Amino acid sequence: MDSLLSYFIRSLLVSGLLTGYYVLALRGKRMHGFNRFYLLASVALALVLPLIRIGWDPWRAHRGASHVLGGMQLPGAAGQDAAHLLIRISIGLCTLVGAALLTSSAIRIIRLYRLKRRSFCRSMDGYDLVETDAPGTPFSFLRNLFWRQGADTEDAVNRKMLAHELAHI
Repeated sequence: MDSLLSYFIRSLLVSGLLTGYYVLALRGKRMHGFNRFYLLASVALALVLPLIRIGWDPWRAHRGASHVLGGMQLPGAAGQDAAHLLIRISIGLCTLVGAALLTSSAIRIIRLYRLKRRSFCRSMDGYDLVETDAPGTPFSFLRNLFWRQGADTEDAVNRKMLAHELAHI
């Protein structure tokens, strides 16, 4: 159980780091193909990297020796306690951030399905066309295409937007 918990924590840390880089450096850029590859690869890396063991353990390397932590020299036992405290604080912060992001995602998904329930929906070939007057349409989520209510799907510009959203689906 302890090793499974350790794996989940490490996976969460790797996922958080990779997601943070995406948010800071890649989100909003017009490299859609690379961004999709990065996001898919980051999921794979978050699952695989925690399985790789690296034999570097600085707070256990020199038992009894003094440790340097943040520019402050600490005795061996106190250095270990401080290092463990920092790790626990880091894990706690990562857990809180992960829980907040998971909650935010769940709320957004629930809102989308509520929007779908309130809107006119018709089943098309492999997807559901949801006609709504919500701002930000058209957009897609899973097999749902949210479309502006009353927009003509036969118009040339609208056909291009429809083809674009169907490519996402």
